[in-house]
Amino acid sequence: MRNSTHPPTHRRNRPAKLAAAVVLALVLAGGAIISAPTRVAAQCDPDEQCPGTGVSHSTLEVDHVFTSGGIDYPVEPDDSDVWDIDASWLGQYVPLNPTCSCLRDYASAAATVTWTGSGWSASCFGCDAVNGPIYGVTVCDVESCDSLTHGWSYRLIVAIQDTILVCSGGHLNNPGFLDRVTYTAVSADDGHVIDVDECEEGAGVTWVSPVAVTGTDFGAFECAQSCNSVGINLTLHYQ
Repeated sequence: MRNSTHPPTHRRNRPAKLAAAVVLALVLAGGAIISAPTRVAAQCDPDEQCPGTGVSHSTLEVDHVFTSGGIDYPVEPDDSDVWDIDASWLGQYVPLNPTCSCLRDYASAAATVTWTGSGWSASCFGCDAVNGPIYGVTVCDVESCDSLTHGWSYRLIVAIQDTILVCSGGHLNNPGFLDRVTYTAVSADDGHVIDVDECEEGAGVTWVSPVAVTGTDFGAFECAQSCNSVGINLTLHYQ
């Protein structure tokens, strides 16, 4: 059984009633959840990652592991993992405009990665392929056996708008650049230990929950989508 079937959304720095209204409107529109900007350090110097395309790609590599006697064994999930994705943009420091300097803005979505029995598939709740700021997700196989008879490791790639406006209003416009993407495991399905030598299923195992599995990709982000992208690695442990 999966531990959860509903990916979360986040609301930051908003009164409860206003946040609820915004979340409802965005969910109905199919967009990502975007929060109000917050101010960070007095000075900041973010970098624009992909000025040519306007799209950055963050990468999460996921392993499924059962450990016994100090030895790690790969696990093939029976169904799906759900990941919460929180993207963050940091505004530039503008000496002559302190009220619009160094603001941080956020957006969130959730990705579901599924083992289909012959490969991986990925879908996204809160992504918007046209308007962003989180455009969509893709998934690539990392480790499997016998031409995807069984698999236990994948690479999730998230396409995100590189630059957004974190402060607006006439001459006060200030862009914010993508500088971090945080991933948090929401749920993971049960699975089976895989005998890699024989490429066969072994004992059934269960995800160790609610052990927190989270990590942040600080870049540098890839401008082109590639299964060879490098990002962060997180492990889902089973028992």
